Amino acid sequence: MKVKVKAPFFDEKGIHKRGDICEVTKFRPEYMEPVTDEVIKEKKEKVEKAVKKTPSKTTRTKKG
Repeated sequence: MKVKVKAPFFDEKGIHKRGDICEVTKFRPEYMEPVTDEVIKEKKEKVEKAVKKTPSKTTRTKKG
């Protein structure tokens, strides 16, 4: 079952932070809430929009 983490917890896969989406076998409502596929798609779209696609040069050359 895919869930969204409400409070940090630790399981066999490691530490899960608040806001993460992860797969669990035991559902505990005080730490997590169920997630639908629509929420996962929305989160992926937001991440793709936030990433800048074109690289830009940020270093300056020293002229002597």
